[in-house]
Amino acid sequence: NNYDVVIIGGGGFFNFCIENSNTGTTLDFSDNIFLKIKTPIIISSMGILQHQDVPEGNLQKFENFLNLILNKDNATLALRNDGSKAIINKLFGSKKRF
Repeated sequence: NNYDVVIIGGGGFFNFCIENSNTGTTLDFSDNIFLKIKTPIIISSMGILQHQDVPEGNLQKFENFLNLILNKDNATLALRNDGSKAIINKLFGSKKRF
């Protein structure tokens, strides 16, 4: 919270195949840590590549993390234009706002 902005992105970090990750993704941090960030958060150019087995429970972890991002007032999410939005819509419905 000592900086003007937090920028995360540029890769397939939304792959939800990471075992023992709190979010199911490479971005492995708890909800509490994410909620403590008060500066603006830009999560940009994030992609999903469905090419690996998904450990049990990771889809739910990822959906929870996605909802956390989308409902946080100081967070902005921009997905890659590689079909990632279509994957999210297929798995979780098209009600997510991006």
